[in-house]
Amino acid sequence: MGKDGLDTKQSVLTVNDSSLKVRAIDLLNDGRAVCMSTESKESQKIFVKGLLIDEEARVSITKRSKKFLTAEILSIEKISEHRLKPPCPHYALCGGCDLQHLAYSKQIIFKSKKIESALKKNAKTEVPIPITPSKSTHYRNKIRLNITINGEKCLVGYLKKSSNEAIDIDDCLLFKGEIKSLLKTLKNAIETQSIKKDVYKEISLHYLEETKKIHLHFFMKDLRYENLKTIANEIASDHLEISGISASLIHSKNIKTFYGEPLMKKNVLSNTVFYSPLSFLQTNDFIAEVLYQKILNSLKKEDVVLELYSGVGSLSLNLAKKVLFVESVEIESVSNDLAKINQKENKIKNLFFTQGDAEKYRTKKKFSALIVDPPRRGLSKNLIETINSLKIEKFIYISCDENTFARDFNALKSHYHIEEIEAFDMFPMTKHVELLAQLRLNESSHF
Repeated sequence: MGKDGLDTKQSVLTVNDSSLKVRAIDLLNDGRAVCMSTESKESQKIFVKGLLIDEEARVSITKRSKKFLTAEILSIEKISEHRLKPPCPHYALCGGCDLQHLAYSKQIIFKSKKIESALKKNAKTEVPIPITPSKSTHYRNKIRLNITINGEKCLVGYLKKSSNEAIDIDDCLLFKGEIKSLLKTLKNAIETQSIKKDVYKEISLHYLEETKKIHLHFFMKDLRYENLKTIANEIASDHLEISGISASLIHSKNIKTFYGEPLMKKNVLSNTVFYSPLSFLQTNDFIAEVLYQKILNSLKKEDVVLELYSGVGSLSLNLAKKVLFVESVEIESVSNDLAKINQKENKIKNLFFTQGDAEKYRTKKKFSALIVDPPRRGLSKNLIETINSLKIEKFIYISCDENTFARDFNALKSHYHIEEIEAFDMFPMTKHVELLAQLRLNESSHF
């Protein structure tokens, strides 16, 4: 046995091999190809980023472990008919996208299969997963980019694939707005005013559909930095599409506005929603509304709904216009305050916002439907126990991670079964996907 745990007597593949020919036989959930060597009898799997099923390539082994090897492509010798030339010039390095080299119709199939695989593996449940597709580029209303000072240059972009190293981009094909000129102005302004001060961490860009304008928000290491006001004015004077510029310290909820309005506004179905640069909203407006409408269609006028993880109330407001009553729970005080502002703005009375931790929520009230939209980590064991004990007839689970959903459903299925499940491609060109499961209380759990 080698010092790194690899059985050197059985394996003929090492990091020192100059190259190896492989064939891709499957895709992992993160988009990497599962490959086998075509030049040896070695059965160890080789994971290669950037290959598609049935492609053959010459690769270089970069890492080895007991169960698999990792390699990078040297050359592709047999190309799949489903391979596309990535539309983004930064794709080879940029970690923002995973699947630009795969035809969009095949991205949908890939995502469907990975959800089915997660349910089969983690919940012993086999069910087909239909997916609603999206526009594949220029769909995001928000992106968040790193700001890095490198010598005398300011780099703005995502992290490099499989790395913490920042790269510089001049555009992003996922974002709705035109930002090529804006990014150039941003970099020049920072280089001119503050190149020696490493006070910036990230910047988020928010596209406002109704006005076609963009709000910029800086995530700072030091908000006292005096040149930020100058930089904000320079950017705003050169770009009429800017609606506001704000900043906050990393991990802080306190926002300082340097230009324009502190809040943004958008329409979500039939309601007006105010939100801040730190608010959580779905990043794909089209898919979000299709998803919300699907939820609304599943509810009845007489339903009394409990909603957990409600944010600023973008779904809550629409629920209240459909059902008898809604109680919505959100842990963040700023989001909860904005939700109440939104309730007043839309003149909705049959809605009650509670500030509190969904994980610790307890109630003796009777609800006919439960809706949860948790973060990627899913539900806690305590919350699952609470949900099982509440015995709410209809349970709608929105998830952005198929593995945590499958894990949670496995803990819920003694009380609930899947009535309908489908996915929505909220994040084209990436490995991520949004899942909507409509669960129903088992007959045996009524007693």
